[in-house]
Amino acid sequence: MYKIGPLLICVLVLAQGSATAGRSCLYNAVLLPDGQRVVYGQGNDWNDQRIVIADIRTGQERLLYEARDANIMHVKWIPGREYVSFLQTVSKPDKSLAYDLYWISLDGEVKGKIEGVFVYDWSPDGRRIAYLTGKESQEDVPCITDGLWIYDVKTGSKKKICAYGNYLNWDTWDGNLYFEDQQSSGDERGMFCYDVRKGKIAKTPYKTFWFSPDGKYYLNSLDMECDTPNEIVDRATNTALTHLGKREITLELKWGIELSEWLDKDWVSCIESYYYKYSERRKNKPVWDCWNFVLNIATGELRITPERILGKIQGDKLVVAVKGNPLAFNIVPLDSLEKVDDVLLGDPENFPEELKRALRERSEAGEKGK
Repeated sequence: MYKIGPLLICVLVLAQGSATAGRSCLYNAVLLPDGQRVVYGQGNDWNDQRIVIADIRTGQERLLYEARDANIMHVKWIPGREYVSFLQTVSKPDKSLAYDLYWISLDGEVKGKIEGVFVYDWSPDGRRIAYLTGKESQEDVPCITDGLWIYDVKTGSKKKICAYGNYLNWDTWDGNLYFEDQQSSGDERGMFCYDVRKGKIAKTPYKTFWFSPDGKYYLNSLDMECDTPNEIVDRATNTALTHLGKREITLELKWGIELSEWLDKDWVSCIESYYYKYSERRKNKPVWDCWNFVLNIATGELRITPERILGKIQGDKLVVAVKGNPLAFNIVPLDSLEKVDDVLLGDPENFPEELKRALRERSEAGEKGK
């Protein structure tokens, strides 16, 4: 599965029982390259404190790592290695929040650690780590980064690339490191590329750096604060597509689709967020939830599922996380998902049938719980 962002915006709704059972989408979940195993976080509410590995077909899970008095986030599979990595929170005396980066084997053994990491990504060969150092305030103050670094796992050496950056992505299509600078002012802001072979930084014309595996397109995802539209952009011309196949596309919707990640060069996984009120008891307390879509870049085909899509495997099959107690995983044919013409928000009568059925069931459950 091809990653898209360091942050995946979604909302988790917990049911009573298992800490992970009621989540409408898993935040820290990675499908391993063999398509048979999933590594994911367990915890409460937004916070994960454990990392487990599960067999998709049998459902058997095993604890890999448990944090004490800390939270875990940004779980990733390391290319070319039987390791996973993650950030673990570290509280500071000044009440700010910092993070340490760990990578562990599938036996749970800690193989490495870098302190003070805010954002990170692995090189396509899994031999180096690009990361930003800095800290994040708990007082709603943006993270202040103070350096972009590259760490060599084999030698333990590190090199400072520059003193700025906010998000980064070590891309597979050209092997270069892309990063965004939001801290500078004026024309100095933007998207930059660090040419790993030449050791040079250049500003790019791109709006974001979430490229397709072949580098032909990139995703410019929804910015809730700035009301930036979702776009699928042709990288060569840097212009947004207006049609997928024969169908005109409109991704700038009321709440929109959160373009999240490339499943392969043709299919994009998306999250659509909405809120609803499911009983009188919670009349004035909107509850967030999210649904997954898959969108075909070539044809414009759009399909929906209430389950968290973890990845695509051979034969156009999807691996999904099935809500329940306990959490389960399933392999489903892509064409078994409900096909929809568009994502219609606001009027529940316009929701896809599967979504309307789920809302009715949630409403009935709420009434019984009064």
